[in-house]
Amino acid sequence: MMSEKLKSWLFKQYWRINQARNVISLIFWILMVVGIWAPLIQRYFKISTLTILAGGSIVTLLLILLIGYIWDKLQLWRYESAQIVKRNISVYEPVPKERDYTIPLSIYSSKALLKLVKDKKLAEQTKKVEEWLKKFKGD
Repeated sequence: MMSEKLKSWLFKQYWRINQARNVISLIFWILMVVGIWAPLIQRYFKISTLTILAGGSIVTLLLILLIGYIWDKLQLWRYESAQIVKRNISVYEPVPKERDYTIPLSIYSSKALLKLVKDKKLAEQTKKVEEWLKKFKGD
């Protein structure tokens, strides 16, 4: 068995590696894009490699931000709030896809299951989720 202090330290290291991975990935993206386009740009324009690196970095970062903005507007990603929900479900607000399709489908499934199996705990949980969902639907 690991102690809580060791678990905490290992989790912090894991988190740091994940955060560093994002930054390193961004640096590799920039170097890859600049590495591909630098010879072509230098062939047509007499620009130094450092200028191409700076310009390529800015263009790559803007492209990534643009893709992220479009991704957010179309809501193509899932909120990473699983830990918040596990700790306190009342602070979680479902995305439209969850609010309109996933959660009601789960409620209907629970009601169908309740008809087959009489379970007090499941009935209570289904009722709580229905009340919680009404808060976001405005019913």
